[in-house]
Amino acid sequence: MLQFVVGSSGAGKSTFVFDRIIKESQEQPDKNYLVIVPEQFTLQTQKELVMRHPCKGIMNIDVLSFLRLAFRVFEELGTAQGMVLEDMGKSLIVKKVLLERKSELQYFSGNVNRQGFAEEMKSVLSELLQYGIGEEELEEMEQAAKAGTIPALSRKMHDIALIYRAFQEFLENRFITTEGIFDLLADEIAKSSVVRGAVVVLDGFTGFTPSQYQLLRALLRYAEKVYVTVTMDKTDADRVIRKEAYGKHRLFYTGYKTMETLRRLADEAGCEQTENILLPMETNQVPYRFQNTPALAHLEQYLFRYPNRPFTGEQKELVLWNYATQRDEVLGTVCEIKRLVTQGMRYREIAVVTGDIAGYEDLLMRYFDEAGIPGFTDRKRSILGNPLVEVLRALLDLSEGNFSYDQMFRWIKCALSGIAEDDSDALENYVLAYGIRGKSMWEKEWTRLPGSVTRKSGEQELARKKEQLQEINKVRLQVVNALEPVLGVLRDKDTTTQERVAALRAYLTENKMEERLEQMRLELAVDSGKQDRISRILEKEYEQVFRIVEDIFARIEELLAKDRLSVKEFREILETGFSEAKVGLVPPGRDQVVVGDIERTRLQDIKVLFFLGVNEGIVPPSRDGGGILSDSDREYFLDCRIELAPTVRQLIYTAEYYLYLNLTKPSQRLYVSYANKDAEGNEKRPSYLIGKLNGLFP
Repeated sequence: MLQFVVGSSGAGKSTFVFDRIIKESQEQPDKNYLVIVPEQFTLQTQKELVMRHPCKGIMNIDVLSFLRLAFRVFEELGTAQGMVLEDMGKSLIVKKVLLERKSELQYFSGNVNRQGFAEEMKSVLSELLQYGIGEEELEEMEQAAKAGTIPALSRKMHDIALIYRAFQEFLENRFITTEGIFDLLADEIAKSSVVRGAVVVLDGFTGFTPSQYQLLRALLRYAEKVYVTVTMDKTDADRVIRKEAYGKHRLFYTGYKTMETLRRLADEAGCEQTENILLPMETNQVPYRFQNTPALAHLEQYLFRYPNRPFTGEQKELVLWNYATQRDEVLGTVCEIKRLVTQGMRYREIAVVTGDIAGYEDLLMRYFDEAGIPGFTDRKRSILGNPLVEVLRALLDLSEGNFSYDQMFRWIKCALSGIAEDDSDALENYVLAYGIRGKSMWEKEWTRLPGSVTRKSGEQELARKKEQLQEINKVRLQVVNALEPVLGVLRDKDTTTQERVAALRAYLTENKMEERLEQMRLELAVDSGKQDRISRILEKEYEQVFRIVEDIFARIEELLAKDRLSVKEFREILETGFSEAKVGLVPPGRDQVVVGDIERTRLQDIKVLFFLGVNEGIVPPSRDGGGILSDSDREYFLDCRIELAPTVRQLIYTAEYYLYLNLTKPSQRLYVSYANKDAEGNEKRPSYLIGKLNGLFP
């Protein structure tokens, strides 16, 4: 049985369905209850269910993401699914395929070595897998482009199909993608006692991918009942119930599409559909979240809906701020947070979001530190700037060259090269003075005295310079001895990938890189105790980076162990792994202000929200419609009844939906601000959202 729990933001959909299944689970202790939520919500949802349960325990209620459900079922049935290939593994395979098939590419041959291209192509392949597009469909797309006399698109689809086939051939019987896991799970669910006859709740999703929909079809067939929470107000929900036309431009089109798709799948699965639960249940009742904040209730009711009407009366719940500069905007936010906390607000009840997290993060965290505000940025960091990764990248650079000045001193000046800064400076001055270039010159003993020597130079001066030369040669020898073993293996054309990775591991071990990195982390830990944000972040990064690098090595060995790659190919594949890897930082404590992105950060149970950077080009975000498949490509295939990810035009409507979800998150107060100038002093215009808010609250 399928039942939708429908309500606007803040109506209490999750609370309603959680209370219902808690009651049912107590009445039927032998039945399985599966609450499926996005991965980042699993822990929070578990806590909420435990807190709401009268016994403070959820014996027959499991909180899972789709992936966790898959592994639970596979474990129960003993299903062999192959090794799961995550994003980094996909990128490594795509890079290998691009290098091997470069000569066969008609459209992208000139892009193979472009930085970031492998990640772009990986995203396209992931999109094809998510939308259930296989080799036959790709052939149809190529033929459709030919029939439409679009030669560039035809060549583009030829290349994508070629890469897709090679990618799938590599995976066959060895690995499985996340999208493939959903397909396999859909086939296995019928045998699972975990799912068959269970009550399933789907909560917190803004929509589903086509591969997830195929899994949901199986859940609808074999589960006893499926609850789905959908964000949509009662007016639009009534339209859907009456099966009236519902345009893509409408705010809740995402929810409408989810309901229509699941209804169709339920019919196909022979699943009965029961009457929707509409919240709030009473006519004209204010959503639960805004019962004490009429201005925020008005915002929820009329934002992005037509016709709307202005709020009448005094209100202090929505605050619009305009600042001269971005710095002033951040300082104003910090001062207001401090004021709220002195009045009894907890830091964890406050959140800050922006459409330009890269432009605001450093400013926010710098002034948070100065004000003593605990803050956490909800985004992952690249490891490319880490000292361990940089010393390895410098080695890879050297493996392709011949000890040029730039290559040598890129490695020598690395924090983990083992060369002291004074020694590095003396060595660099000598190399520049005498034009030393090439491996052979570095391997020979240097004999020319450093600095200028004249006839007037006394014996004491000559002795001092000879001593300096001796020290310089000692450092030169230290450099050569450190590099020779590992570079010898990396440069050998007959060496396998496994042997090259082993050489890099040996280099790290012999030079005690893990211990030295740990020492650097401990030094940062001392600084982090002084509330220095940069030190705190770097300390957590250093704590994880050695394991991340080892994971990259292990993944490359699993995928390419016996391959004999060229030096350039090996370097590019390892660089791809480093580029893809990210450090996830765990919040250091519970009571802190979360700083996040308007589209990616999921917020729960907050009382106050600060929305910064509400400027044109940021809200909504400007998108160029480019990429490997352009908007015009997607629209052409849509006309041919081949659905892909949304175009930029479609994403504009989705952006409004995400704005609605975020602006209706706080239960007590919402601050919206914009600056007239950015950090570089360039003029900025307010977003169209400011005009809409001024219209609702004149």
